[in-house]
Amino acid sequence: MDRIAGSEGRRSWQSGRGWLRGEHRHDGLSVRPFGNLVLRAGGGWFALGHDFTSDDLTFDLKANLLSVGATLDWHPFSNGFRLSGGGRYHKFDFSGAGNSTTGAFTINGHPYLMATTGPIHASVTSPSTIAPYFG
Repeated sequence: MDRIAGSEGRRSWQSGRGWLRGEHRHDGLSVRPFGNLVLRAGGGWFALGHDFTSDDLTFDLKANLLSVGATLDWHPFSNGFRLSGGGRYHKFDFSGAGNSTTGAFTINGHPYLMATTGPIHASVTSPSTIAPYFG
């Protein structure tokens, strides 16, 4: 092996008022097993949370993203040109919940009672998690 290189980063943050918070991380590694072939692997993670109140509703929103993958690069020339192939795993989740502080709320001019509807819940998940890469 000619070279091994790696990178890592992590950062957490929160807004000044505390209503928005998040964290992200990325890691990577590249290995040159043979003269003109490079194997790269890396991944990243990102999370975001947001709590807020609008009218009589309190909301709690969360988003999470995970992405990891590997790529094999062929460098046919001594410059930076390369042909690559590989794949990635992506997972995205979003969820949210809303609750009334007074037991009743109005959305688009329609009144609702919490005793009848219960809390509001929503979620979205990525339908396809595997992605090929050629470039």
